[in-house]
Amino acid sequence: MVFWSVSDIHSFTGASERIDLSSDFDTGSAKRFENDISRRISETKCNLQLSGARLALAWGQWFQLPATRTPGGGTRRQGDPALVTDGVACFLKKARPQRRTIVFIDESGLSTRPTRARTWAPHGQTPVLHETFNWKSLSIIGGLALCRFYFQIHAGSIKSVQVVEFLNHLQRHLRGKILVLWDGAPIHRSVLVKNYVTATKGRIVIERLPAYAPELNPVEYMWGHLKTHEIANLIVTQAWELSFEATAALRRMRRRPSVITDCYSQAQLWP
Repeated sequence: MVFWSVSDIHSFTGASERIDLSSDFDTGSAKRFENDISRRISETKCNLQLSGARLALAWGQWFQLPATRTPGGGTRRQGDPALVTDGVACFLKKARPQRRTIVFIDESGLSTRPTRARTWAPHGQTPVLHETFNWKSLSIIGGLALCRFYFQIHAGSIKSVQVVEFLNHLQRHLRGKILVLWDGAPIHRSVLVKNYVTATKGRIVIERLPAYAPELNPVEYMWGHLKTHEIANLIVTQAWELSFEATAALRRMRRRPSVITDCYSQAQLWP
């Protein structure tokens, strides 16, 4: 129910004379007053609709809204099995006749801010992590070649120079030709990296993984296992402490074939 004041009714109806609402209306007067209010409300709504239509017409004359379309099949993922068959399997076919070693490469960040994870504690004693809130950060780049895992830890962010250094590191440890699979990050598409790959005279070939399927890279799961299991709830204050603990954890991981095979399984690259 809506309650109207006398001043509201006068201003809304536009009545020139004062309407005395202190006395009771008879049935006919009340009905006519109700019809008059309904008619003026309808006219007001109509005027608002017309004003909105004029505004929309004027807007359309001066501005062109972008046309929308349904995403094509190439921009949407059609499922992991099909993507693996059409994408990674194509790289495998390319590497096999050329006898190339496939290396999955990815980068990640580390911080002295601990990754909280569920852990064991005596009954009734909740574990508490005491932080200094003065976080240091590191970056890590790693490559997975079958069951062999290689990595390097750097201070700051990974740039093109560090990518070239890691590719050079792989050539010292892997014999023969190499097929590198990674994402389309800007550091992977830099001029410095392209010139270095060209200078290898075909020993290193680069292929990009689909941008909409980063989970096809098994190195992503290596980072996940590192942060949520190996160094979870780790409290350190210095970057060198974090580097020391992360290096020891990654060395433990690469000595465990089950961890590596599980990463391939998560990426649906292992039967």
